[in-house]
Amino acid sequence: MIHAPIGESYRGGRWTGGLSLASADADARTRALDEAELALYIARRIPAAVFVVHLGLPRWQRSEPGDARDGARRSVEALAALAAPLGLNIYLEPMPWTDVRDFTQAAHLVDRAGQPNSGVLIDPIHFDRAGNHAGQIAAVPAARLAYLQFCDAPAERPADLAGLLHQARAERLPPGEGGLDLRGILAATPADAPLSLEIPMRSRGLPAHERALTALQATQRFIARTP
Repeated sequence: MIHAPIGESYRGGRWTGGLSLASADADARTRALDEAELALYIARRIPAAVFVVHLGLPRWQRSEPGDARDGARRSVEALAALAAPLGLNIYLEPMPWTDVRDFTQAAHLVDRAGQPNSGVLIDPIHFDRAGNHAGQIAAVPAARLAYLQFCDAPAERPADLAGLLHQARAERLPPGEGGLDLRGILAATPADAPLSLEIPMRSRGLPAHERALTALQATQRFIARTP
């Protein structure tokens, strides 16, 4: 798995020169598509099977009034067409602080684009924090849900955007240690879908290999206990 670029550079812990595949500005959207196309070829060389896309900039990075759903759809169509001969699938990852903020919005865009190599990525923390629930998943064809990210988090949602961002970027929990409806998500998605573990745990202060082992072992225990 590889992500489409979301900025032109990363400095001082922040992305700068935001790239939006859903921009209402045609030139800005073309620039983002050009960068994403370069990343597609990198993904092919790795090789990766999944290319993850965020549509729209975070609200605080926008220099224009808003992002365009029609532009987002055209970007999905263009990326899927570029990805198909490379053997790559395009997956939209909605996040609650962007314009395409939730599962149903992303699924609608994928459906409108109509590209067979595109789908929706469920990341449990974003899925829950955007107000989605497992009962909504059945409306989307299983072929559009062939890849998942996995983590846990406290059931109580953060009270503000700063808390939401901090938890998502730095303080997730291994599966089974929080209160997200992980079993509901697993029951509603294809049993053979790969799980990508995205579980930052900054406050635990563990070396990278120990974080990875903690995440893996917790996930294995959780799946073993899941009917």
